[in-house]
Amino acid sequence: MLDNECIGKYLYSSSYVHEMHPLVKIICTFIFILFAIIVHNPVGIFVLMCITLFMLLSTRISIKVYYNIFENLKHFFIFVFVIFTLCSLSFSFGLIVLIKFMLIVIYITILTLTTPTLKIIYGLEQFLFPMKKIKINNKVLAFNIGLFLTYTGIFIDTRNNILKSLAIRGLDYRSGFVNYCKAYIKAAKPSVILSLEKFKKFKRIMKKRFLSKDCQNFGFDKFGLFDFLIISIHIILIIFLIMKGVVL
Repeated sequence: MLDNECIGKYLYSSSYVHEMHPLVKIICTFIFILFAIIVHNPVGIFVLMCITLFMLLSTRISIKVYYNIFENLKHFFIFVFVIFTLCSLSFSFGLIVLIKFMLIVIYITILTLTTPTLKIIYGLEQFLFPMKKIKINNKVLAFNIGLFLTYTGIFIDTRNNILKSLAIRGLDYRSGFVNYCKAYIKAAKPSVILSLEKFKKFKRIMKKRFLSKDCQNFGFDKFGLFDFLIISIHIILIIFLIMKGVVL
């Protein structure tokens, strides 16, 4: 059954991860994604899995929430696996890409589940500050990335509600492949239209707050011991693995 938990939504929980500074979360996410892209060695992938599991458990969010997110994206994961397997003509390569892709999705999900949109944009703006050197407005760029993550959640949430309404009317997407295809085809157009309408309202509110001339950024959180611990773990592990040639 499809639930409303998805990427782009925030769930409050009393955890150290929720209290982390948004900039630290952004940096750790960037390091993790970069490492996941370049690593091919099983040892490196195992390290990625350990980091992901540690962060996941540290959020104190129910495992069921992450399961529901995977349920929402399972067909996309299958698509990724099939495409990379066919392109490489290698089952093992397709499986490795799938595992890394799933770990990246989990890590990004951890970021969005534990960080409100306001804080994500604030952290991205700080992270992208060097872009000013090449005449790129880091505030606008951060704003658009934050909105993209939010729209992903809005779209999946809207699609799930439409699928549930179709099931109530008799077209159950869970009762066979043919009904599944019919339900998703019928849900496609209204999902896009309704999600865009919701997104436009959200964008107007956010735009007034973040892109106005009078808007001033402020620190949401202070750097704490857990922040330094997590970012140190990410940096030290990657330096160690690079020195060992794991990513080569």
